[in-house]
Amino acid sequence: MTNTGIASRYAEALVEALIANQSANPSDDPLVILSGLNDFVAALSESRDLDLVLVSPSVSAERKRAVIAALSDRLGIHRLVRNFLFVLSDHRRLMLVREANQVAGVVLDEKLGFQRAVLTIASPLSEDEKNQIAGKLGEITGKRIRLNLELDLSLVGGVVARVGSTVYDGSVRGQLEVIGSRLAAG
Repeated sequence: MTNTGIASRYAEALVEALIANQSANPSDDPLVILSGLNDFVAALSESRDLDLVLVSPSVSAERKRAVIAALSDRLGIHRLVRNFLFVLSDHRRLMLVREANQVAGVVLDEKLGFQRAVLTIASPLSEDEKNQIAGKLGEITGKRIRLNLELDLSLVGGVVARVGSTVYDGSVRGQLEVIGSRLAAG
């Protein structure tokens, strides 16, 4: 099994635990709890030494658990995510935490009825503009939309939305290309 497959299995198990926890504790928002995993991954990205300690075979499992517990306490990470990190560490799979984090976000979105959309923009958008675009994409797809924004100054203006494999090009660059194609065709 590939690392992607392994990370996916761990991520799916975490999401199942988050959903089960929400059933038992309705005030526990799985998205908020999962954000703790994002915080942990961000801390790893900020500290190469921390990353090396947690994946090094020369560091004892007990020491890794202590580091994970201390960092989890400092970041306010929910017990479910902390336990997930312990499981990854105990099975020597902590090097997959970044990939598991990405997969868990996607799987949780799917379980909660969200569709991810990548919105490429030429300049920053206001919250109102983001909400309007998400609303329109939601009407088109029939799902709640979670936007991921990417800045691309070559667009000149407008936006390009990618929802799954479908691309909606509302950029000035895209419109100019269409006009150019029409003029070239005669």
